[in-house]
Amino acid sequence: MLDGINNIEMIKISNKEKKYTEKISSSLSHSLTAGFKLSNTEALSTEASLLISKIFETLIIFSGAYLVLNGNLSLGELVAFTLIKDRVTQPLIRLASLWEEYCQFKLSKDRVDVVFKETSEVDTGKKVEQIHNIKFDSVSTYINKKVVVDNISFECNKGSITSIIGESGSGKSTLLKIVPKLINIDGGKVFINEENLNGINLKSLRDNIAYVGQECHIVNGTVKDNILINSSRKDDEWLSYVCRLSCCHDFILDLEEGFDTLIGEGGNNLSGGQKQRITIARCIAADRDVLLLDEPTSALDSETEQIIVSNLKEYSQDRIVLVATHRKEILNISDDVIDFTPSIK
Repeated sequence: MLDGINNIEMIKISNKEKKYTEKISSSLSHSLTAGFKLSNTEALSTEASLLISKIFETLIIFSGAYLVLNGNLSLGELVAFTLIKDRVTQPLIRLASLWEEYCQFKLSKDRVDVVFKETSEVDTGKKVEQIHNIKFDSVSTYINKKVVVDNISFECNKGSITSIIGESGSGKSTLLKIVPKLINIDGGKVFINEENLNGINLKSLRDNIAYVGQECHIVNGTVKDNILINSSRKDDEWLSYVCRLSCCHDFILDLEEGFDTLIGEGGNNLSGGQKQRITIARCIAADRDVLLLDEPTSALDSETEQIIVSNLKEYSQDRIVLVATHRKEILNISDDVIDFTPSIK
């Protein structure tokens, strides 16, 4: 479940919601089964605690009786001690337990409220088979009442690379997320093939888009699974091709199990540069009309970056590429540059 939540952007853009829902349902089923077993264990533990408590009380009574018989303690004092012990300790124990339960309930409620406040995506409208043109017309977007994208207009066609530059927080990433409708606009219009973005079927739109975000989304599985997760082709020839384009072929072969090496949740056993190259390979393997790349080479050394950028130029000849970047190597191959710096307020 955490794997799905952490990679929600990738799942939505890849139209894998149904697959991951089924996977989560299966995981929840196993989790519930384990939960019932744990509950039984806890019940046995509780009974054992009660038994120990009763044994302890019995020892107190026998010890008290011994002291009473020897004249070291009166019967009234023994009875009073026993009654006061239960009246004082039990409410305190229960009070502590109630406070812990309340904190857990409140935390769970707050998390669920965040989910229920989200609006469901509507999957209606005109279907698109291919995307050959994207146009932004005076587009503005607000997040938390703050202007993030301010009156932006530009157009890009198939076969072009458009770079978006600007300082951190200037809205570059937000602009990329507008295209697959991960973020909605508040002003202006976006057109796909001269059709209003709001009138296009969401699934067909995302079927034509590949996205690489600033965070490298790695799912729990093998290296091969991570690269071909959105690809219709699963053969080794295609896998080798996309890995060579993204400069990850050699380091993958150096792994213990090669392409069958298991990657843990979040890819913690990989370096930042390795994860970034795998996500670029995944993007290429998806073979989509539109590539949205958000700082795709930020974790790479200059030599590797130059090779990938050169390969990207060749690969994008019949695709639309939008890149948020500040790297000179990418700017040098761009057909158009959108400067967000003047838009900062």
